[in-house]
Amino acid sequence: MRRLFDWVVIAALLVLIVTGAGAALSLPTVRHIISSLWNLPDRLPALPANGQVHYQPGAEDDARVVAALLPDAITRIEAVHGRRFAYPVTVGVRDSGGLCGCKQTRVCRSRWCHILRTGESDA
Repeated sequence: MRRLFDWVVIAALLVLIVTGAGAALSLPTVRHIISSLWNLPDRLPALPANGQVHYQPGAEDDARVVAALLPDAITRIEAVHGRRFAYPVTVGVRDSGGLCGCKQTRVCRSRWCHILRTGESDA
């Protein structure tokens, strides 16, 4: 009888853990944090002209465009917030590979921010 009780307690704890993990993963914030940690742009090769811009192989042209726009974008963001960034901004440019049927490049800034930039509209 004692052994059965032990198994029931263990099963109940496992059910609670799995249910809690499922509930946590259903929240968009948790999924975004996990996704940003999984896809850190620091692991990608950097542009020689601008070390802040990292790119996935195949997205070099888009990375050059982002590198050209980056200084002005950083200046505008810092002006709106009224202070400078605490750390240098690292930007990753990823090629979606046409998975969605359009030409999209995923641009993600390390530390939780994901932005989609569309290269050409489908219209």
